[in-house]
Amino acid sequence: MITVPEPLAAAHRAHGTEASRAFIAGVAARAEEFLERWELTPAGEPMHGVVALVLPVIGSDGTESVLKLQPVDDETVGEPDALRAWDGDGAVRLLDHDPATGTLLLERLDAARPLSAVPDTVEAVRILGTLLARLG
Repeated sequence: MITVPEPLAAAHRAHGTEASRAFIAGVAARAEEFLERWELTPAGEPMHGVVALVLPVIGSDGTESVLKLQPVDDETVGEPDALRAWDGDGAVRLLDHDPATGTLLLERLDAARPLSAVPDTVEAVRILGTLLARLG
């Protein structure tokens, strides 16, 4: 069973809409549904941002990815389209998507290579600027 991190649940309860509170109440069951539907195995502790639950997973073919579960709203509805357009060029690659629920299967990034690890601040800003220009 998937455990929803309490800070994520608390944020939805305290600051969310009725729809986001309903989302958080059912997100563990939704995660289980998509693990089965897309033949995924959990491969690490659940992570989260302000809105989404992110689960590291491994596909039946051995592909490491993440399952991102989030409510569909004005801020998230266009995410799959943008990720498809960028197709991994400067942004994470979209592997699968369920439009009805907003659930995304995304390539897993290398957490050992954060931009914050670049020792030269000027170089880090150059990398970030180049990336933003490509995505813009």
